[in-house]
Amino acid sequence: MKKAWFLSIIGLVLLFSWSCREDFDYEPSVGQLSFSKDTVFLDTVFKGISSSTYSLTVYNTSSTDIRIPTVTLKNGEQSQYRLNVNGNAGNSFTDVPLLAKDSLFIFIETTVTNVNENEFLYTDVLQLGQEDNYQEVPLITLVKQANFIYADGTSRKKTIQIGQDIDGNPIQVDGFVLKDDQLELVNTQPYVVYGYAIVPENKQLNVAAGSRVHFHSNSGIYISSNSQLNVNGVLSEDINQLENEVIFEGDRLEPEFAHVAGQWGGIIFEANSINNSLHHLTIKNAQIGIQIKGAPNDDAPNIQLNNCQIHNSSIVNMMSQGGSFTAVNSVFGSAGNNSVLLQKGGSYSFTHCTLANYWNEGFRTQPAFFIHATENGGSYPLSLVMENSIIDGSTFSEIALSIDISTIQELRFNHTSLKTTTLDLTPDISIEASEYFINPILNPALTYLNPNKLLFWPQSGSETLDIGDPNISADFPKDIHGVDRMTSPDLGAKELLP
Repeated sequence: MKKAWFLSIIGLVLLFSWSCREDFDYEPSVGQLSFSKDTVFLDTVFKGISSSTYSLTVYNTSSTDIRIPTVTLKNGEQSQYRLNVNGNAGNSFTDVPLLAKDSLFIFIETTVTNVNENEFLYTDVLQLGQEDNYQEVPLITLVKQANFIYADGTSRKKTIQIGQDIDGNPIQVDGFVLKDDQLELVNTQPYVVYGYAIVPENKQLNVAAGSRVHFHSNSGIYISSNSQLNVNGVLSEDINQLENEVIFEGDRLEPEFAHVAGQWGGIIFEANSINNSLHHLTIKNAQIGIQIKGAPNDDAPNIQLNNCQIHNSSIVNMMSQGGSFTAVNSVFGSAGNNSVLLQKGGSYSFTHCTLANYWNEGFRTQPAFFIHATENGGSYPLSLVMENSIIDGSTFSEIALSIDISTIQELRFNHTSLKTTTLDLTPDISIEASEYFINPILNPALTYLNPNKLLFWPQSGSETLDIGDPNISADFPKDIHGVDRMTSPDLGAKELLP
């Protein structure tokens, strides 16, 4: 009995030893691997910012189980690429098993921190096999140089409020105050902002035509009271390249991030930041594109928007809390909630604007345009004029009002299309009331070039073409892209493409 028990133990030990020898039935790889790609191109990254994760599939097309003696990077520990093989991270691996007719995934990332100023490509080589008989796959990354704006050891930090949580509690973050030499942004290189950059009181942040400003996650610009943001974009000759446009967006340059909402915070204007001037500015993929906090004096608006576009914010594109702005030839596109949200009253003017929310990243319950001038039984003064404009989107009703008519200073929709299922927007305000609605266009057939890619040009057959009031257009004879609209103007910011 003891002998049988002893032999059983020996058998188990041998079986265990057999199963643990990964190389027992594996032959070394001798160049018979094939790959899903001849070269792995990691899309453009900014110097110092991590890339997305890319994959390479390695195939063993033979009928033999093999082991790959080495999976390594040619530059070894000095490489700025990172690998993950079989769930293990590193730069080099040995004796990697690969069964017959099976495949292996290798995941690749990079953060390029060390590259010569005049170099634009960072490269390395993935090597598989054994020395003198490696199979190689080049790795290539385009590195974009940038000017970085962030809090350093000499920056003055300041706590700011960027919003409220669902319970109404303030959300506060530590920002950093911009220095005088950071208040002039030019177009020679893109900028990358880390954190909330604060324009100090009594200062101006000026952004030159053609500038590109990228924001890291949880970053943005905070315009203090009595300070200004001046964006000086001008008309571009190429409507696709927008070479003279100023663009604010996230810092992920890979194509798969081109239309990912909520990559960065947004632009916040503190109360009494007035006479901000935004020309030919595109803001995209923020959380709240523009937020205005508080009301200015009666004579000067917080912001003047001319030929601007705000797209694809995860929450709201344009939100004002008792502030004021004028918007001309501007597009307020898709957003997770509202294209435009006006709270606590205020004073607003829209001329030849397109408000069109075709959000496709989830279920949306909020209208494209929401005016909320009442709160907790109280109401706020409201002045709103919208002319030759469009209110549209993918839900049945894209306009909602919460207004006390006793506090209305002015309310006029003139030659504006509205998508709505009801004529009675409130118990006291009907679209049939001519003192509020002049020549309204209800639920017109309307299509765009490609709203999912932020292309809100109306298409032939849209019922908003050629029906604008020419008396209004006379003061704005060209659309956002410089197309003439003097005869038979279309509604909205964009004329039909010639």
